[in-house]
Amino acid sequence: MVTKKKVTARSKKAVGTKLQTNLIHGRFRPESMSGKMLALLADGKARTVAEIAKAIKPRSVTNIGTGKYAALRTFGNKTKAFKLQKTEDGKIQISIGRKSGKKAA
Repeated sequence: MVTKKKVTARSKKAVGTKLQTNLIHGRFRPESMSGKMLALLADGKARTVAEIAKAIKPRSVTNIGTGKYAALRTFGNKTKAFKLQKTEDGKIQISIGRKSGKKAA
């Protein structure tokens, strides 16, 4: 005997919101700190930790320059979607769409 699963309004709503969420680089939600940081740096300009903290409003400013930076850099290197790096003067800069390490002929 086959039973039909009852679809409730709540389950329809949950499925609908999951489909409508646009993730940044396929992983980060736009309202998260990581998503806001990637969206801010997407223009390619080098920004200081203070500028980034002012835009995303974290609990701790020190986390931006160390923890979030390291996590995003690792993800970018693993997926080869972007390269996150610190400049000599301590600013953070992103290069989106970098090559996978192969030299152009």
